[in-house]
Amino acid sequence: MKGITNIIIYLITLIVGITLIVISLGIIEIETITNYLKNVVLSDIYLRIDLFLLGILLLFIVLRALQIIFNHLFKEKKITAITQNGEVSITLKALEDIVRKCLENENISQTKTRIISAKKKIDVEAILSLKSKTNLSNFTQELQEKIKNELQGILGTDKEIKIKIEVKKINFPKEETLSSEEKEGPFRYY
Repeated sequence: MKGITNIIIYLITLIVGITLIVISLGIIEIETITNYLKNVVLSDIYLRIDLFLLGILLLFIVLRALQIIFNHLFKEKKITAITQNGEVSITLKALEDIVRKCLENENISQTKTRIISAKKKIDVEAILSLKSKTNLSNFTQELQEKIKNELQGILGTDKEIKIKIEVKKINFPKEETLSSEEKEGPFRYY
């Protein structure tokens, strides 16, 4: 049903697009189209009934397509595992919370995580702001291993887990604070 709906929507869009292009180029005038509709289509009662039914059909198809789109957008994303005793599901939000917990570190000031699940793999994206400069290669490798081990412990090993870490900002420690004399400025009391 979904494939047929998509084909019909594409065909209608194609026909409307071609019609608008032909009218804008002046190949066919609008009066020609309106005269055809008045004289041929609207004069025959059976063609009018056919147009009415076609309009209702197209309306139902568009409403069904919108329903599918909105259901897909608002459906909560989750990963489901089948065990001997039944089915177990965990939402991607819960997995993001686990990843944020793994990223709690004295060198990290801010984190933003996103998890994308596919059939055979899970992509984890983590955007970090660091408090101080460290060896990024070793630090990010340790974080990736920690996240991967934690997620594999929860989900099992049937899915491939890829972890992408992006360091967005490094906050360098500020220089020593100035003394009270230096803060005041040279002409403060004049």
